[in-house]
Amino acid sequence: MRTMVKQWIWPTLLGLGVAAGVYLVSTRAVDPELKRRNADLEANLAAVRAENDRLAHESATLRAELIRLRERPTEQLHHARTQLGMVKPGEVVYQLKAREDDRR
Repeated sequence: MRTMVKQWIWPTLLGLGVAAGVYLVSTRAVDPELKRRNADLEANLAAVRAENDRLAHESATLRAELIRLRERPTEQLHHARTQLGMVKPGEVVYQLKAREDDRR
């Protein structure tokens, strides 16, 4: 039993020692400029992910509005009149201009 322990403990300790050595060398040998660039890229990635989340939310909102407009003709009419300034055939549009006195 004791020899079995000796058989696996030394290779395991050797492997752990090599792994620790590789880790220490890699952390000490990395160029500080690369660390700074990596930090900049990670910050940029975070900003891009935030923008992506915002755009995904905006896209979902627009999809919901599109579905609502397709399903409700009264919504279509309202948007056509208020946002696009459209009128039905035969309707008369009256535009009132403010007088110079009212603008002040």
